[in-house]
Amino acid sequence: MDGASLAHAKIINLDGGGSPIECMFNPKEYSFSKRNQWTAGKSKGSNMPQLEFGGGQPATLQMQLFFDTYAKGKDVRKEYTDSIWQLMMVDQALKDPKNKKGRPPKVRFQWGSAWSFDAVITSINQKFTLFLSDGTPVRATLDVTFQQIKDAALFPPQNPTSAGTGGDSFADRPDAELEESFEKLFSESWVGQDCNTLLTLATRASAFFVLVMLASLLVILIHSSMPAIHAFGAKFLVTSEWRTFGTCVVELPRT
Repeated sequence: MDGASLAHAKIINLDGGGSPIECMFNPKEYSFSKRNQWTAGKSKGSNMPQLEFGGGQPATLQMQLFFDTYAKGKDVRKEYTDSIWQLMMVDQALKDPKNKKGRPPKVRFQWGSAWSFDAVITSINQKFTLFLSDGTPVRATLDVTFQQIKDAALFPPQNPTSAGTGGDSFADRPDAELEESFEKLFSESWVGQDCNTLLTLATRASAFFVLVMLASLLVILIHSSMPAIHAFGAKFLVTSEWRTFGTCVVELPRT
């Protein structure tokens, strides 16, 4: 990462202030979606109706967040997930302009300086997958859905705030720049680092496997050559003994 520290994704409460909620691990992937409404008119005497554009729907951002407090032995809800869950609860201090009643806060999902997404949280699905002996949950995954709250084409990019480093919104970035940002984010995330580690281990394992195969072939070659080596050795010994006895035998005089 060229000496730079890993940027952690954050969820910022735009209405209530307070400290940003830092994700324990950056998401390994996320997806954007958007829908437009088109209405089909009457089609008498034609093969298909004329479509009338009825307006665009807000974009949505979906991701899965992972939290683990097993090493600390603490409740993962109190340490992390409750603060995210609370962003879906009604805050009576925030008044909806239509019904004058309270509403949940608006938020911003932000990952470093690459981009940010101003939204409201419309859905959270929380799953606990690891527990202590007393039943305390220490590992959880959150499937979170954010819904866009403003048209990025009508507003300038967000400036950095005291809550964290700001960035352009998703809709403001060109495709080439956006693709480059995604690649950079993946390489800097824990998934990208794990992939690089696995690639290094796989290379070393392949080299070790080749060495083992070469050693096995050498053993097989030596084993298959043993009969010829034994035959050569026996012949050499017989010839040497015959020549030795032939040169060393003398006839002693009789007494």
